[in-house]
Amino acid sequence: HNVAIGDGALIDKDAMIENAVVQPDTYLGHGLELRNAAAKGNLLANGRLDTVVEVTDPDLLSGVPSADDTTVPAWWEPVAAFALRAMLAPLRLALGRRVAEQPAFSACQPLAGRSRPIAVALHMADPQSLRRADGAPDLARHFRESFYPGLRDVAAGRLRLIGPTPRSPCEVTQLPDTWQAVYGRTRCGLLNESVLQGPEGALPELQFACDSVASTMQGDFSLARKVLWRYLRQLVREMRGGNADALRHNSRVEDPASHRRTA
Repeated sequence: HNVAIGDGALIDKDAMIENAVVQPDTYLGHGLELRNAAAKGNLLANGRLDTVVEVTDPDLLSGVPSADDTTVPAWWEPVAAFALRAMLAPLRLALGRRVAEQPAFSACQPLAGRSRPIAVALHMADPQSLRRADGAPDLARHFRESFYPGLRDVAAGRLRLIGPTPRSPCEVTQLPDTWQAVYGRTRCGLLNESVLQGPEGALPELQFACDSVASTMQGDFSLARKVLWRYLRQLVREMRGGNADALRHNSRVEDPASHRRTA
């Protein structure tokens, strides 16, 4: 439909573009229909009608903040993400690789100047789907399908190392207004305390308590270091326990030769 979209433009969910131009660093809001026009910042221009209209609702149309975007992670987080991907590559290989490397999960993320979060595609699986039947976290799967690939999103500034649990747009719209506001101003994270809990970590009240703490302590290097260390320590412990269980199981398998009768 003769569409041109500039660098840095953000197109929200269900927005429609037809015979139109979206200039760089322009945000098109949820459900906005843009036809036979050009959008730049909060301005709409129609060449046929020779008109320019200013849109005052930033949730519909506005410029994308850059330097003054307060949701951008601290400088050390992307650096740490690059370093962690390099250091943890052997562990990733030991646990096996994910089949898909493309963005697998769309989570709500804030954008400065807007009251409502937008959907952002992440290189990770939904972390809430990576629990066992009893609710306990499956840290091996979490590391392989969520944490390690999600470091790419931390490096790109789409995630924080520590933050609220990533949730889909559908889930966020069903939350109370206070929690929708949290996701509207706070960037989600790869980890928080709920990931380190046992079966009780699946309880919504505990998850939201951990999300609340994480949302107020983003960028805290000391907290990130402690949570990351505990996560990796529990992961290694789980791997060792799994190997020990496998060895015990194999030792219980009887050798068929032992049942042969001697002549």
